[in-house]
Amino acid sequence: MPMTEVEAIVFTLVIFIALWISFHSALIPRPIRGVPYDRLSYIQPWGHLGSLGLHSGLGFGGKVFDWFPLQCVALESPLVQTFIPSISRIHPVLILSDLREIEDLVKRRTSQIDRADIMHTWFGLLVPKASIGLKSKSEGFRIQRSLWNVILSPKFLNEVVTSNAHAAASDLAHLWIEKAKEVEGPPFDVLDDIQMAMLESS
Repeated sequence: MPMTEVEAIVFTLVIFIALWISFHSALIPRPIRGVPYDRLSYIQPWGHLGSLGLHSGLGFGGKVFDWFPLQCVALESPLVQTFIPSISRIHPVLILSDLREIEDLVKRRTSQIDRADIMHTWFGLLVPKASIGLKSKSEGFRIQRSLWNVILSPKFLNEVVTSNAHAAASDLAHLWIEKAKEVEGPPFDVLDDIQMAMLESS
């Protein structure tokens, strides 16, 4: 017996809701109690990917990493949670914008945190031995950290880094002088110049 139009609509709606719930449960982790989050994004199977995509791809804000601190501003909290399936389907992605807490984590509580598995998944394919993809308790990371101690020593910083930084800063100043001579009207953007100078000095 064929379904009536109303039954077909109800059946389609039930299938849609079932698929929605299935995708949501598979892609979106449960929120952490007590941490603010956007409830509208949470109920969507794609989480915050829509908002992030609009911000970075359609001219609503620019770069991807600009989007993260805006979530703290929107929820008026230094710690918020987001739901980005491409980064994590097990735990929400936490965004911390409190500088004192960040400093405390980096300086005093490194034993309590580590790089996420997604870092190893992404960078392990391209640069499997790079520090950014290694767990801090792994042997490879400990070996690389011992090399860092050499390049962060006062002698190396004074004899090598300082001279390179001075040369890059001098070149940057001369570049801006020449640009100022050529430019008429509003000031020019210097962000790219600073970034390139920092790369040259390192």
